[in-house]
Amino acid sequence: MTEQFNENKNIENASPEEEQIFPGALSSKAEPSNTEAKPGQILPGLVIFALLVIAGGGFLLLRPKNNGIDLNAYLKIQSIGSDGQGTLEAEMDWDALLEKEKENIRYSKEAEEGFLPLLYPDAVDYAKNIIMLPDFSQTTDLKNGDTVQYHWDFSEESAKNLAIPLSLKGGSYKVSGLTKEDSKKTSDTTDQNKENGSEQAALAENENESTMEQSTVSTETRSDSNAQPGAEGGNASVQTPTTGEYLYAESASRLLTTADVSNFQARYPNSMFPGERSITQMIINEMYARHGYIFKDQALTDYFAQKSWYTPRTADMEEIYPVMNDVEQANVTLLRTYS
Repeated sequence: MTEQFNENKNIENASPEEEQIFPGALSSKAEPSNTEAKPGQILPGLVIFALLVIAGGGFLLLRPKNNGIDLNAYLKIQSIGSDGQGTLEAEMDWDALLEKEKENIRYSKEAEEGFLPLLYPDAVDYAKNIIMLPDFSQTTDLKNGDTVQYHWDFSEESAKNLAIPLSLKGGSYKVSGLTKEDSKKTSDTTDQNKENGSEQAALAENENESTMEQSTVSTETRSDSNAQPGAEGGNASVQTPTTGEYLYAESASRLLTTADVSNFQARYPNSMFPGERSITQMIINEMYARHGYIFKDQALTDYFAQKSWYTPRTADMEEIYPVMNDVEQANVTLLRTYS
């Protein structure tokens, strides 16, 4: 009984020592930690974060956007002729386009890994090859105030070979500037011609005989002045054919323009030619035929066999191009972009 009482007393005496040795362990209240964030410290961080988000969003909204090349901005259109009989001419303003966009015109990553850079080392040359003039709803018999619609019609797959997209959205053109006929002036001119007609009739009749006598000499002179590369691979002259024997008689002496091509396309539908060929293809064929190319297609052979100037010489197409002059080669290159 006495031992039990002493043990209890020892236990009671040990409690104060434990409290002194481990005061923190026996304390019923924990002191607040110094690492706990205070409201005053959180607020500035939130403000800075919000400002960064706003600044980043503003940059994304306000930075310049490159939506591609708007081809309409570089399309030059004009109408020429008289009111009611006007024609449309169009061409790409490549100088303006390249001045602004040349640095952006480059191949896409996929195209760079293909064969295109071998054919066109400069992506600009490739762009010129695929960007053809748009199709117009009307190109002839125009009058002031007419609205002509147009749309771009070239391969979107070809355009994807460029890193910068090309906008294929079409547009419209309002015809203006066509000259108006002065009916009074025309009437006066007609009357004047009638008065002079009787006086000139006798003179014209006398001149007819002289003209007939000189026709042979004139034909030979025109043949020399309009000489075309001949069958011998040099520059042998070709006799001037009758009217209509050539689609483009000046193919060896005058460079074609995009406006010329547009006019040809408006005048000559594919249905006019063998195999539904386009006018651009047929002019190329004509240029080769004038050098004596023998066509593999019988329909083309029959077509050119009707021309008085056609003299079959060789079936090797690669033999012909090197003997063409610079004008012919440039015209073939241009026409191939449309074929």
